[in-house]
Amino acid sequence: MLKGIQTVHPSVENQAEPLQLSRLAQVDDWLGSAIAAARERGDRADELRHRSDRALILLGFWRG
Repeated sequence: MLKGIQTVHPSVENQAEPLQLSRLAQVDDWLGSAIAAARERGDRADELRHRSDRALILLGFWRG
């Protein structure tokens, strides 16, 4: 049944453009400055959120 649906309604997967190293560096720099700003404000929640985002992006890029 699923093969028949796929035959009648073919779907084309759209691929995202690959992340360029320069863009990754920009994101990393921005997150680093956001971490520093949150630390200066004493906003521990924002600091942890930005650290988590930075770790996920860098780990995801490294594993990719």
